[in-house]
Amino acid sequence: MRWSDTITLIKQTPKGSTGTGFEPEYDETPRAIYCNISGTWSSDFYTALQAGIVISMRATVRTPDYQGERLAEVKDKRYTITRSEISNNGEFTTLTLADEKNRVSTNVSVNGA
Repeated sequence: MRWSDTITLIKQTPKGSTGTGFEPEYDETPRAIYCNISGTWSSDFYTALQAGIVISMRATVRTPDYQGERLAEVKDKRYTITRSEISNNGEFTTLTLADEKNRVSTNVSVNGA
């Protein structure tokens, strides 16, 4: 593999409870690692689309470099890591990235109702 791309993985740590019932604020710790960026498979794309998620790309990283982060940035654009798959030999992990701003509504009205 060429490892010609970089991805910034973002670890989120809660600052503490807000006490209001709303989602807590987070401290973010970014770190850049080398990866290989690729497109998505059509079956993954359409399966995710049924759940209202628009998959943007896949990034393959070395398994020890991925520590369970749920957010990433590629070329200054933020993505949610929707799926991680470890290869058969355990050396690589493929991350599926979705643009959080491109969520699709899955609510479908029938007969205009």
